[in-house]
Amino acid sequence: MRALKIFAVLGLSCAYLVSNAQINRNLPTVYPPTPQQMAELCKGTEDLRECGRKVEDVQRKGLGEIVARNGKLLSIKLNESGAVHFLDVGGAEGGEAFSLFAYHAIADAVTLYHSKQDKLGFMVVLRNGGAGSAVPNEPIFSSAGNEFLTVDVCKKDCEQRITLWRIRGESVRRHAEYVVASQVADAAAAFTPRGSVWIELTSVDDKKQRIELDSNDARWVLASSQ
Repeated sequence: MRALKIFAVLGLSCAYLVSNAQINRNLPTVYPPTPQQMAELCKGTEDLRECGRKVEDVQRKGLGEIVARNGKLLSIKLNESGAVHFLDVGGAEGGEAFSLFAYHAIADAVTLYHSKQDKLGFMVVLRNGGAGSAVPNEPIFSSAGNEFLTVDVCKKDCEQRITLWRIRGESVRRHAEYVVASQVADAAAAFTPRGSVWIELTSVDDKKQRIELDSNDARWVLASSQ
């Protein structure tokens, strides 16, 4: 007998299916599509939902039965047993949809492409326990898989911050943020081989600034202090 439990992750309706299925953990990383690949996959699509499904069709091939699609229901199988389910609701206008975007093997984390009406976001879902966290942009993982960055910087309607997230056990937590000036139009970030964070900022007049932050740099604002 399977027990079906309904719970909410960050306000998103999901279902948790408890079963005895054992999952193969030896999976390859499925890298996010490049901007060029995204443009090609989503060419001619009508909305974000359709674009997400096109991306998922390609990305899911590398994960076997770990991520499964049944109509509007997307399922992610967990390590020991059970699955987390995400259900698309409504139509293109006023609707909400989830699709597979990437998988990081060391973190054992699935990244979902999350569209709601005309807005795009992402979710990171841990296969160790099924915890999920909504993030503003595509996560950039460290080589150890226990941290990732998100960059939410643009000319308009962005939070103007680069966020460092940490994975601890079965949870994803916002650890610290680097706040960017309003006149910065774009930014890129990555982990260096020694574990610091490299950031490139581009101003509205196209001037670039590069900085490097260690984990104890005073320019990080800890999430607990906000």
